[in-house]
Amino acid sequence: MRLRAAHALLLLPVLACVWPGDATWINDEPRIIAFARWANETGSIPVHGIMGSKGLAYGPFPVWFYSILLRFRPDLETLVVARAALSAACVAASLAWLASTLGGFSPAAIAAVLFSPYLWIYNRQLWDNNLLVPLSALVLAAYASFCAKPRAPALWTAVTGAALMFLTHPMGLALTVPITLHFILFHRGWARAHPGAVGWPCLAAALVTGPYLAYFLSHAGGALAAGESVSPWPGLLVPLGGGNYFSARGLDSFFGPGWPFVTGSRAAPVAAAAAWVSRAAVPATAIGAVVVAMRLWNRWNRGSRFTPAEHLGLVGLGAVVAQAALAVLARSYGHPHYFNATWCCYFLFLATALGSRFRRPAARLAAGLAAGVWAASLGIVMVAMVWTTHATGGNQFPQWGPALRTQVGVIARLGSWDPGSRVLLDAPNYRRFPDSFEVLKVLCARPGRGRRPVGDLVVRHASANPQIGWLVVEERNPSRR
Repeated sequence: MRLRAAHALLLLPVLACVWPGDATWINDEPRIIAFARWANETGSIPVHGIMGSKGLAYGPFPVWFYSILLRFRPDLETLVVARAALSAACVAASLAWLASTLGGFSPAAIAAVLFSPYLWIYNRQLWDNNLLVPLSALVLAAYASFCAKPRAPALWTAVTGAALMFLTHPMGLALTVPITLHFILFHRGWARAHPGAVGWPCLAAALVTGPYLAYFLSHAGGALAAGESVSPWPGLLVPLGGGNYFSARGLDSFFGPGWPFVTGSRAAPVAAAAAWVSRAAVPATAIGAVVVAMRLWNRWNRGSRFTPAEHLGLVGLGAVVAQAALAVLARSYGHPHYFNATWCCYFLFLATALGSRFRRPAARLAAGLAAGVWAASLGIVMVAMVWTTHATGGNQFPQWGPALRTQVGVIARLGSWDPGSRVLLDAPNYRRFPDSFEVLKVLCARPGRGRRPVGDLVVRHASANPQIGWLVVEERNPSRR
């Protein structure tokens, strides 16, 4: 049953592609798409990606990825579908591979993936950091397969994925460093017996990552110095938020407080209650990590060999330590996308807690009911979130903003006026990130139909409620017609 439950992962790409026009278009999305478009037009192969907030440019792989997709000349919504389908399919395939290696996951653990609000959000964003989501799943699944039965193809897959993670975002080091240390500690003998199987993929990875690695090493010090005014110590607590990835905790930062009630739906109280129940994933994930640590300790004391699941648990705990160290070193914490490289490790902890077996029938029944209620609550949160983003046209918060289709609709309406019209942007996100509108005009604008402007055109939100994202185009001086 645990293996059959993994078949439900086939739904993940389908869910990721629901209403692609509701995806975000804030600041990094237009920057990276514009960069990818420039790379295509000039025939360039960038050495790095877009500039980060601390003066360090991220890796070039996302630019390469979007450059390839843009060669098919899709509109932006089609681009979201392609990106979401590829990302979610990679996650689903990787977790199915992981399930076959570890003997499967419980239905509740599969529900954690299918209905994770953050997986749904990050699988769809036209962004760079969130490409770590599918890559980390692939790397962990490949390395788990290698731990179970050391073979070159699994190792090559893990090395390739790890190289692409580094070429995506430095946060990927939180997973790749523990895996590298684990390989050195536990697979030195295999490496000595198969030098070509280790050396050739590592050499290829070094050649591909070399240009960005040189850039990274020369600029990392300045990026670290840029955060010296921020206290590093809260970074030690970052791993405590890993379970948030499988709950509604933190969604207020995207959609505002009380977001289930914004549409006025009669089901809003149910969704709000489900959001609170879903938070049980946070302590459950922590409990799972403790169980993993206890199993490793007991196995070590007995002098027995680790199972593949225990090897993976050791990697997961190493990733927790590495993530905390990176958060302290970079003084960066507090955002859910910081878990995009390590989410699979927290999933393993949660799956461990959900898959725990109890001897007493009453305890097994109670645990099964609790897991079922939690999984159902997460499913309700997922439905409520998807519907809310669709019904409100996004929102006015900097972490989400007006939905992509809302903004594309504005560009289409502006095409009704003469191209010489003056457009005033009176929307918070356009005031924060004016380049996002300019990039959108280049990507989506159509020639005007010759109507003379009678006054300035104003783009503003239809509602003063910051949780409503719809935009309207108005004439400021219609009396001058």
